[in-house]
Amino acid sequence: MKNEIISLLGKRSIALFGISEPKELAEVPAQFSPHSILKDCRSVLCYAVPIPKGILHAETNCSPFFWRFSNITYRFLDTVSN
Repeated sequence: MKNEIISLLGKRSIALFGISEPKELAEVPAQFSPHSILKDCRSVLCYAVPIPKGILHAETNCSPFFWRFSNITYRFLDTVSN
């Protein structure tokens, strides 16, 4: 299963990811802990896409650029998750 997930993420150009046991995420607030969402959770998959450097180093309008990028990226990550 792990290899299938890695392959799927690779096909979606997601190179930044990790798989962990829920106990490794002890610092996560209780309301967001893996077991509060899915009682019998055995693994947690985390993945991300990098923020373009141009957004972080923009001298003007960096907040609107960031929120535009975030809104597009959230939709993409939701699609990958589904």
